Amino acid sequence: MAFRDQILCLKPETTSGTLESLTGSDAIQVGQFTPTVQDFSAVERTVIGSRPGVVKAAAMAERKIGFEVPFEFAGSGTAGVAGGIHHLMLMAGFNAATVANTSITYSQAWPPSATTYSVGMFVDGQRYAGAGCRASALSISAKAGEFLQASATIMGLYRAPTTEANPSPTFPAQAAPVLFNSAGVASGTVTLGGVSLCLAEYEISIENTTVLYDHAGCTPHIEFTDRQVTGSITFARPALATLDAFANAAASTLAALVMPVGTAAGNICTFNHPSIQLGAIELVDIDGKPGLKAPFTQVAAAANQEFNIVIT
Repeated sequence: MAFRDQILCLKPETTSGTLESLTGSDAIQVGQFTPTVQDFSAVERTVIGSRPGVVKAAAMAERKIGFEVPFEFAGSGTAGVAGGIHHLMLMAGFNAATVANTSITYSQAWPPSATTYSVGMFVDGQRYAGAGCRASALSISAKAGEFLQASATIMGLYRAPTTEANPSPTFPAQAAPVLFNSAGVASGTVTLGGVSLCLAEYEISIENTTVLYDHAGCTPHIEFTDRQVTGSITFARPALATLDAFANAAASTLAALVMPVGTAAGNICTFNHPSIQLGAIELVDIDGKPGLKAPFTQVAAAANQEFNIVIT
């Protein structure tokens, strides 16, 4: 067998930090990755002895496991039915609101859900697992002519590897990712402050401040303590009379960014940024034509200003 013979399983925990039994029905489809099986910190001992160098073994503390999981961003293919990305979104601090046969809306929750996850990666007959897992980061990117891509960075409490055959996976329904081009994104539907854009690239990064609490007398657990949402868009330069992005950035003007991707029911992902602040605008060359690259930061004083994704 080979290193590529990997199966990733995720399961919500009944008791946070207690590793769930993971089977093929908990599998999700992701790209190949290499876990940091033992993400430990060493507590050194400073005593000296009759010989030079380290004379006492260090203790291993903050025993974590880490996964950076690449995956395709897409809906299930059926409106109102969760797909393969569902648990990854929830692990990253989103809530899911479902309207039967219509939509699933992933909204950023604060405070985040108390639910944590057991994560297991099976590689050619061995299982590497973590309990009490949360996603410390989620990034989504799209580039003209390419599929919607994403990755989740997962932190969990270390659990010792075991010898286990790879389970036979039963993956949840998931549609093919949509190409980020004129066929996948309809003309005039991407808007910044109500003005339509021609996008060449889109990036969004959700960074959760994720802390392992392993204090004396307590049960080890992982919590979110803060969050920041940043990103960037690269687009064909509009006329200044149509959209003066330079003036908006200079004046710290807040604006809404809306980007629907997809045309088939069950796989239309609309990325909604109700309130973003543009950073310093960069003039860029987009295939020989002038374009602008605008970094942005989410500014949210209320829940209705938070980033959300609606899948219809």
